[in-house]
Amino acid sequence: MASTSTVAMWRLALLVGAPLAFAVTGTLHLVPASEPIVGSDFDHVVPHSSLWIGIHVVQLVIISLLALAVAVLTQGLSDPQRPHPGLPWCHSSRSIAHSMQASACPVA
Repeated sequence: MASTSTVAMWRLALLVGAPLAFAVTGTLHLVPASEPIVGSDFDHVVPHSSLWIGIHVVQLVIISLLALAVAVLTQGLSDPQRPHPGLPWCHSSRSIAHSMQASACPVA
């Protein structure tokens, strides 16, 4: 099993690295020139097609890492509309006894 410091290091790398990598690929992304160009946007991209395709393939991987980062950030959060798995009476309003017991529910 990995040590706590190793897990923390990977977590930090994911939470900082994924958005940073997405920002870098976003700045490398080709945009149409502000001045009018002859031809279409497609004609402007064709000379840079390998870079354009490479950036978009890398962005597919980075977007998956961003989704993983969101999952890591939200790990452990609970939905107040769903009962706590260990305490079935939480968030139940069927009776006064149940609502009195609900005060013992953990706060999310």
